[in-house]
Amino acid sequence: MDQEDEKMKNTPTKPQRGDGQTVKTDANCSRWQEIIQSGQRSGFKDIEGKELNAETQINESKIKLRNTKRNYLSIYANQRAFIAEIKSHADFGLLSEMFDALQGRIG
Repeated sequence: MDQEDEKMKNTPTKPQRGDGQTVKTDANCSRWQEIIQSGQRSGFKDIEGKELNAETQINESKIKLRNTKRNYLSIYANQRAFIAEIKSHADFGLLSEMFDALQGRIG
């Protein structure tokens, strides 16, 4: 029974809507799922790349996300964390329009 539970825990599932239909995901969504599973499975050890700074425990990430400036592993709030620095625009008006457009897609 324990072996079956462990197998189910580590088996990736396809996201589903409330009505049980499978949701289509894009490549970035799949990468986020990989990152989450890595954190749960091994504390991100399996996606850890080259060490960048031993003192601050910063490592490159083997997983790169689209539309980000940097992806790396570090310590945040005393825990190992995946950090993604998202690209943004200096023009606040443009950011506001992008946010409104995204909210329309999500809602």
